Amino acid sequence: MLSHVNVICLQQNRFPSSAHSLLAILRCYTLAVMRIFLLLSLAGACLAADSWPGMRDLILEAGKAASGVGVFPDKSRPDEWGARLLARSGYVDEAAVLWANSGGNQIYLIRARTYYGELDTARKEALSASSPEKRSGLLGHIADVLWKMGQPEQARPVLEEARTAAEQIADLQSRARRLSGIKDAISLLAGDPPVHMPQKVSHGTSAVSSVPPFPVNTDGYRYRDAKTVTSEAEDNARYLTRLFELAVAGDREGLVKLTVAAKSPFQRTLAFATLAHVFIQLSRPQDAEEYTRLMEEDKEDCSLAKAEALDGVAMAWIRTGKREDALRCFDNALHLLSTIGPDLAFGRSVVVAKIGIDQLKSDRFPEAEATIDLSVNLAKLASAKPKPVNGVYPKGYFDKRTTRDDALRQIFEMAANARMALSARKAAKAFREAAGPGVDTAIVQIWVGSGDKAEAEAYAHGIENKTERARALLALVQSWLDYNGVPVF
Repeated sequence: MLSHVNVICLQQNRFPSSAHSLLAILRCYTLAVMRIFLLLSLAGACLAADSWPGMRDLILEAGKAASGVGVFPDKSRPDEWGARLLARSGYVDEAAVLWANSGGNQIYLIRARTYYGELDTARKEALSASSPEKRSGLLGHIADVLWKMGQPEQARPVLEEARTAAEQIADLQSRARRLSGIKDAISLLAGDPPVHMPQKVSHGTSAVSSVPPFPVNTDGYRYRDAKTVTSEAEDNARYLTRLFELAVAGDREGLVKLTVAAKSPFQRTLAFATLAHVFIQLSRPQDAEEYTRLMEEDKEDCSLAKAEALDGVAMAWIRTGKREDALRCFDNALHLLSTIGPDLAFGRSVVVAKIGIDQLKSDRFPEAEATIDLSVNLAKLASAKPKPVNGVYPKGYFDKRTTRDDALRQIFEMAANARMALSARKAAKAFREAAGPGVDTAIVQIWVGSGDKAEAEAYAHGIENKTERARALLALVQSWLDYNGVPVF
């Protein structure tokens, strides 16, 4: 140590004389130790605390809000949930303290330590386990994380330690089972893990298909029982398959005959929508619009589908640079939707919202905001979600295409994903008013799913009920870690 300190002193141009050498050495030694501790503390902070900035504060805030709450209404425990999220965010030491009080599982902590670069600490904790079976199991978990992080060479010696521990298990069957598992794990190191644990994967832009979406909702917007849905889906699938075959063959006469032979007005609507979709993909919006105009309007379901298809044609016009033609289709679609009655209030509001999002894509921001606001007002005219009675869920309760709550949720999600913050806030407010406080967590998760953590935090902080605020904050952290690809240990 003294020779090392003398090197430091020489580097600083300090030459200790015989009278002052001890004092100079001590001064240099103290300076060196202080530097080492500073570097270690900074390294620890960068490794864990900076892994996911802001998560720790949100988790601790949730813990304060949940003070005195043993369990949430869904039976989850705030202290255990918070400990898991702290570990998952990289604050493993703080998680360990909280976990010790809540009786949590040591496996989660050891896996988190390994992932965040605390391999030596994780090994020491595993080796200090009370029984050879526990030691072997915990070491196996460390090796598993290392393998999934792409570090098989580091995993191998840990598995050898696990084998040494397993050989000390007294029960012969348990020993044989554990040794067999370790042997299998060692052989797997040569291959690619089924699940990877990359270090801090940021959420990228979702892949967008080059094929435009089908221009209408093929299921419609009414409640139908599962048997009817299945029967109609099979029938429509056969019909559309034949339609595509004729379209590919260029058999226009056959197409006309097949369309006329459709079993219902809605099936004919699907036929014209299919042909429009083909021409949309071929970048021929004029032909797509021609077939869309042939759709019937004497049935509300068909009118709704036609309005949807006109929106799809409008986007095809935009992709070819013909904005005036696109605006004509948007206007025609909105006019058609104004003729649809309250029976299809859900579908009408959702299709209006789709048009609003597409108006935004065509750089018509003021019109887009006005259309989204209109969709929210129209959604309020849909029927309320039926309430369970004595634990029995009424007909249509789980259907996602009929009620006010479901419409407002979809509109809010569309606006949030389009980064229309003002419109999304209005939709979220209407959704909350319609559905009640139980949707606070869902609203936070939708904001996070749109990539807007700031809006999610603002909403969570604004929840007055402390228990609901705590749940929302923990859900926010969990959703944000999911969004960024942080593994669940």
